[in-house]
Amino acid sequence: MHVVAHLSGALQRRVVPMRRFARSVTALAVAYAVGIIAWQMLRLVAGDRWWWLALGNAFSPYLFLPLVALLPLAVLTRRRTAIVATIGPLVVFLVLYGGLFLPKISRAEADDAATLRVMTLNLLVLNGDGSAVEQRIRAESPDVICLQELTPRMAGDLEQRLGDEYPYFSLVPEGDTSGVGLFSRYPLRDEGELPDPAAEAGRWRHGAQAVTVDYQGRSVLVLNIHALPHYLEFGDPRWPERFELGFHVREQQIQAWMDWIEQYNGPVVAAGDLNFTDQNRAYRLMAEQLNDAHRQAGCGLGHTWNASSRRFMGVPFPSRLLRLDYVWYSDHWKALDVHVGAWDGQSDHLSVVAELLLESD
Repeated sequence: MHVVAHLSGALQRRVVPMRRFARSVTALAVAYAVGIIAWQMLRLVAGDRWWWLALGNAFSPYLFLPLVALLPLAVLTRRRTAIVATIGPLVVFLVLYGGLFLPKISRAEADDAATLRVMTLNLLVLNGDGSAVEQRIRAESPDVICLQELTPRMAGDLEQRLGDEYPYFSLVPEGDTSGVGLFSRYPLRDEGELPDPAAEAGRWRHGAQAVTVDYQGRSVLVLNIHALPHYLEFGDPRWPERFELGFHVREQQIQAWMDWIEQYNGPVVAAGDLNFTDQNRAYRLMAEQLNDAHRQAGCGLGHTWNASSRRFMGVPFPSRLLRLDYVWYSDHWKALDVHVGAWDGQSDHLSVVAELLLESD
């Protein structure tokens, strides 16, 4: 009897902590599921109305990191409530990002058909290494190149380096981060710049550069976009207000540009540094009019910023945190391949290269 009592006591001492562990995991799983669902409801209803919501939307893939620990722990507890609670956020993740990990259209589908290769790259205003930029461009061999943060010095350098292969160009360089430029293998006509709410308010310059490119006997409208950058001066007591305003201004920019191209009946390609992610409201405004090439033919999260690990305000953070650079296209095209290019060793952005097939009328 003494042995039985001893074993029973030992078993009880093990069962009680296990029950506490199971209750703790269940509580965490339920709280996490409620948080994810509440965030999704707020995102769909309020968009980027408040700075903290906009920031959460921008970094949304990382909101699912707790699943890595919670899911196996919930299974370990064998409690239905814990398991069901973790399945909810998992389903949300799969709805938002699952398609990025599924097989896409095979490049072989195009056979030998001619395709338009479009490349976008934010050069970084401090970048003075035209040789590195040229190397990346020639390695990708695009037909059309959209550049952001183009300075006068870099514009002159690239004109000399690329002029043999890309004799057609429209360059609007600036000494600050607002300069843009476009190189093309095909003849182009400069259409000027699109109306820009940020420029009209004095907050930004050169948000959307427009050209038409002669391609396969058709006139293709190409937009080189650099939407309003983020404001992140944390020493400014008004930074949350100014940071939040940036999201609203980008929405106004995208809406104005999408309204403008809606009047254009031909093929459209838009590429550039948009300074929002695919869970921000500005993305949804753009997706109502155009197709995101990465969503159609890319693989993985496709993050383009930051190009390399660095320190921000003394705090180290890894590379490729967000997807800010895009290639978009109208229904006249089919995206066959999209990939993030290699780092040029200078810019804080990685390039995006898309291969587009122009479908017959």
